[in-house]
Amino acid sequence: MPPPGSQGTCLLCRKTIKKKDAVSHASECLDSQDWPRGKNPALLISVQGHRMGSYWLLLLARKSCTLATLDSLIRDVWVECCGHLSEFTIQGQRFRRSAECGEMHMDIPLSRVLSPGVQFLYEYDFGSTTTLDLHVIDTHPASPPKGSLCLIARNTPPKVSCDICGSPAELRLCDDDRESCTHLCRKCVVHSDHDSWYIEVICNSPRDGVCGYEEDAGAAVTWYPPGWTHEDLLDPELEALLERI
Repeated sequence: MPPPGSQGTCLLCRKTIKKKDAVSHASECLDSQDWPRGKNPALLISVQGHRMGSYWLLLLARKSCTLATLDSLIRDVWVECCGHLSEFTIQGQRFRRSAECGEMHMDIPLSRVLSPGVQFLYEYDFGSTTTLDLHVIDTHPASPPKGSLCLIARNTPPKVSCDICGSPAELRLCDDDRESCTHLCRKCVVHSDHDSWYIEVICNSPRDGVCGYEEDAGAAVTWYPPGWTHEDLLDPELEALLERI
């Protein structure tokens, strides 16, 4: 589990919350939302980096949602870089988009394989693998207003210090083979001796620094609650800095 002080943002009210309070807070926020209610309660699902608990998501999923849709959200928000293969492992059974012998297809409703209390695994890219731990925590009467799946909370970017001055770092300078990387703040990156080709943004993802992964705000925001825009996920000052260096 993540450290008790690990923080995040409720995407419903946009307030800062602690990881340990995320489920109770989100449930209260959902109670106040004018979201659809039906006979079948939705699932509250937590996702976190395997042995990287500072990275976490909280999802609300209709039981009609498929594993393939869950895979799409994880790709868009956290891991997609080169179209690698992925799979879920649920109670010993593997699920892939292109199922082979001994595997099942991801095009299966969550109601057939998940229920409160079930813990399961997700893996993306079988070369430089990113592994995630998922847990069906509870159910809630509210359902996503659009589609079958919605991201309702996520972690605040873990703190990384600038290797030069100790201030919060948001950028990384890597050498050709990525064996050596330096974390830099906005001020120090301007004064560093570098080729802009080797500067990259530190991503809020357990796949940060792997296989050239970069966050895609346009893809991620499609899973956010109504009211969020692509621009909400961008930092204009950081974007301007990247254009200058």
